[in-house]
Amino acid sequence: MKLPATTEVLIIGAGPVGLTLAGLLAKQGVASVVVERRTGELRAPAAHVLRNGPRGVLALLGIDAQIEAKIPPLPMHYITWCTTLGGPELGRIDLRKGREDRLDRPWTNLSQNMLEPMLADAVSGNGLTRIVRGATCVGVSQEPDLASAQIVDEDGVEYLVEADWIVAADGASSRTRKTLGIELEGVGPLGQFFMAHFKADLSAWIDHRPGPIFWIMHPDAPGTLIVHDKTNSHVFMTPMSGVEGERDTISERLAAALGIDVDVEILAIDQWTPYSQVASRYRDGRIFLLGDAAHRFPPSGGLGLNTGLMEAHNLAWKLALVQSGRASPDFLDSYERECRPSASANAQDSLHNAMQLGLISGAMGGCFTLEAMVERLAAMTPDEQGALADAIEAQRSHFMSDGRFPEPGGDLDCAPAMRWPTDYAGFELHSSQPQLWAESCDSVTAQLGVPVVLHSLEAASRADSPATFLARPDGIVIWQAEDEPASSHALQAALARVLGKALQPVGAS
Repeated sequence: MKLPATTEVLIIGAGPVGLTLAGLLAKQGVASVVVERRTGELRAPAAHVLRNGPRGVLALLGIDAQIEAKIPPLPMHYITWCTTLGGPELGRIDLRKGREDRLDRPWTNLSQNMLEPMLADAVSGNGLTRIVRGATCVGVSQEPDLASAQIVDEDGVEYLVEADWIVAADGASSRTRKTLGIELEGVGPLGQFFMAHFKADLSAWIDHRPGPIFWIMHPDAPGTLIVHDKTNSHVFMTPMSGVEGERDTISERLAAALGIDVDVEILAIDQWTPYSQVASRYRDGRIFLLGDAAHRFPPSGGLGLNTGLMEAHNLAWKLALVQSGRASPDFLDSYERECRPSASANAQDSLHNAMQLGLISGAMGGCFTLEAMVERLAAMTPDEQGALADAIEAQRSHFMSDGRFPEPGGDLDCAPAMRWPTDYAGFELHSSQPQLWAESCDSVTAQLGVPVVLHSLEAASRADSPATFLARPDGIVIWQAEDEPASSHALQAALARVLGKALQPVGAS
């Protein structure tokens, strides 16, 4: 049998979010089976933006060096608006502005079809994860202590897989979400678009203004040119008008949008409909929604994949603690309480970004032909040029935001808006006086079975006064000692507040 009869966690969907969850669960000692209906790897580039927080999550899986090696040699300097790729520009945003004193970059430009194989290789080798392709989940059910899924393989053979928990990471059209009757809340559809993946060497038109996105304003061929690799991989997203036979004209529309003499090979043309929606709930008993199954955003802002990765980061350690009996099952309700608000905020931000783009068309005025647009640009007064520049600058937050990522709910008594990098090995106590806390950490770990790893705060990382704080596996700080003496009881109480479990007092038999 390709599929085992039982597993601790069944993950539906082997995209980046599902694979990341599997890898993070394995770091916590939890076994999973990942089922994926696709038999082969993703061919189209799909999502391509990794923000700094999600990039840190992926680093936990040991693939940071592979990511660095695969990032195309394309400096993230500009976002450009132009009549055509080879025609006059309307303006640019310099992504380096305001980050001169920072070493990090606004994003990592790595296509999903390059990221997925790295994740699959890393996860497959952890000894606790099994990936089964060509396997489609056609139904789920559950009892108080067990969840089940009906899986059909590529030969039509049906299997029943039982799991302690099921996580649906099966995409924006999630069959699991629909089976559970969970509604999406928000707006949409927000139009319809063609996505043309094509091969061409556009280096000569990109190198002097390097960046991942060019907004094409050609009235007859408007769209977004996404640069995945300047020498051979691009996507042109252009709105559908609904005219019969429109798909057959995409090659001509792409040629007009480029406006240059270059060899183009169209590899695939897909259709896509954006929404700004979030699931009304993230949990149904022993079944959870994750990533695009829980929300779908417009692409403006590139926050969909990033939100899903941070959700996986939030869910994995909680599932592991409950699975091991170290936290109450009710603790898993905090997944929705913490993640759904950030998804809703990212949905609104993405929608706002999309609406803001209209400011540029407004500043240009009505230009119904390419010739009229070029003439309009050449004839603009200084005031009109300033208004256009302001409209373009108003898009900056669209590209510079790291998104809204899960923060602790007030009922968890955490220190809000404070994160600390962790290695996801357990709870971490960071102290400027670690020698005072070593015994307490060892005692709490031994008594409660909840790993508390002690770290020394370096001088550069702390204030002048002594400092001690406890961080969750996902880096959110949940307790600060302030002026309290080293205390096993204080550590235990902090963990009890977070885990929602009546933990045995330290020293009790």
